[in-house]
Amino acid sequence: MSEDETALLQQIVETIVRAVDPETIILFGSRARGEARPDSDAGRSKVGISA
Repeated sequence: MSEDETALLQQIVETIVRAVDPETIILFGSRARGEARPDSDAGRSKVGISA
């Protein structure tokens, strides 16, 4: 992952954390495996527990 992609991913994570304060953020797919191509999306999942 390039420095630009890493910085963008960090911004995305920070935005998610501010918005919903998740317990965990999981990155999966080609980016998580280090196999992303320029047209690859960022697979992610937010798991929440509601009372």
